[in-house]
Amino acid sequence: RSKRHSVTTADQLLSQAVGAAKRGDFAKAEQLCRSLLDTSPQHYWGWVVLGDVLARSQRMAEALAAYETANGIDPGFGGPFSRAAMIRFRMAFGQPPRPRSPSKQSSTRVQMTRLGSYGRFGNQLLQYAFVRLHAEVHDLSAEFPDWIGRDLFDFDDPYPSASLPGADEKDFDVSDALSPTGGVLSERDVAGFFCGSTEAWGDRAAQFRALYTPGKKIRPLLDRAWGVIERAGKTVIAIHLRHGDFGYGKYWIAPAEWYLAWLRALWPGLEKPVLYVATDDETAVARFAEFSPWDASRLDVQIPGADFMVDHHVLRNAAHVAIANSTFSFTAAMLNERAVTFVRPHPDRRELVAFEPWASRVLLRPVIESSEATATDRAVLERHFRAGDSVVHVGRHCSPWTFLARSILPRTRIHELGEGASIDQFRSEQHSAPITHLVVESLESLSSVVAGAADTLSQSGIDMLHFRVPSAGVAIIPRELEQLGYELFVSFDGSLTAADHGAALPPGYYIAMQPRALKTRVEP
Repeated sequence: RSKRHSVTTADQLLSQAVGAAKRGDFAKAEQLCRSLLDTSPQHYWGWVVLGDVLARSQRMAEALAAYETANGIDPGFGGPFSRAAMIRFRMAFGQPPRPRSPSKQSSTRVQMTRLGSYGRFGNQLLQYAFVRLHAEVHDLSAEFPDWIGRDLFDFDDPYPSASLPGADEKDFDVSDALSPTGGVLSERDVAGFFCGSTEAWGDRAAQFRALYTPGKKIRPLLDRAWGVIERAGKTVIAIHLRHGDFGYGKYWIAPAEWYLAWLRALWPGLEKPVLYVATDDETAVARFAEFSPWDASRLDVQIPGADFMVDHHVLRNAAHVAIANSTFSFTAAMLNERAVTFVRPHPDRRELVAFEPWASRVLLRPVIESSEATATDRAVLERHFRAGDSVVHVGRHCSPWTFLARSILPRTRIHELGEGASIDQFRSEQHSAPITHLVVESLESLSSVVAGAADTLSQSGIDMLHFRVPSAGVAIIPRELEQLGYELFVSFDGSLTAADHGAALPPGYYIAMQPRALKTRVEP
């Protein structure tokens, strides 16, 4: 007798849960989601669908918890963040304006059903504005799903009234679509991030700004916050540091040092300057102590679900603005009519550079020098790094290695620390978990990095330490690694060959492995 075991996979359970939710059987959908999460507690979509089911069942507190769990698993997706924001806001301020009725003429519609799920707040401002402006140019009715903009800006656009064929941003030209004589996206469901050059938007700054007039629920709160900053000084400088959901894939983080260098040059020539730090990382504010910085925590203005609007509003009104490589602060710069200075971090120049919000690419990508990110780097990354590993790089910010690593491991966060950083201090302040890979860019700093990681190393807090001996010379690694039981390997193609601790090391890519890693990472 043959035995057949029917195995229900996580994807099958998820599909069944979505089907049950569509039928309105929320109890069954919840049961299926919870069965999935019992065996796969880190399943991102399981938590998202559970949140949707709970929200549709009007169990908002439980839905909020599900969305926040999903956001913690993968902060790169905007959907859970947006849905949690709407729940919190509406619990505090009530429902948004009632949507208008859709157009009765089916040929006059354009939609964006993914608004609120494609990217976070800054992305959503760009997406909504494109569809609204396109609709105005071509006399179309714009339809949108529920999103936080209805709450913040009192929008009452119709909900999507039909299922329409898609029109992806990559398949049409933004400039052409915004031209009265250009292509019309009638009866299309538009999707895209719209992070190309704002030159394609043409002369639409006034229309863009008019869309995003703060609504009646938040306007008094934002006015109060701005009033506090204005009374603190005559010239407001606002900088944006985005850390919480960055460090993954293409979303690189510029170091505080770049902003400090810019501030030290700018500050002496200003009249009664006051610095505001807009950030999702409260530990970052202390780096600017020499300028007595303000941040949202000092303004005593709370907007549940949309506290980020305080930062956005200050960036939108400051006289000097330094953004992050983020749509959040870029859109604030697009809305800013007062600023005399706009600067942004440049990944190749490794400093802040001037830019024009209405004539620049929304996001900057690095140009990786292939001569620096080598075939060996790629081979080691592909063979010895895994999704979810904890990775710390010490050396240049925005280095060729970090961009290569993020392209290969887009769901792995890579922390970048500058030369002279202390690993022990980093772990005590921000990252208490063990480090899977510590990558040291410069051989000259290897000894000081090891010295600054004494406590971490003694606690077996680093599995693998990577470093390269360049072609010009040889090196001997710090004795502390050998004393702690680390074994040394050299690699040229991803495979590992044992190397001698005591010898002068010839050029090559080296990995010192802690005994725990030897058992799980080295192939027999």
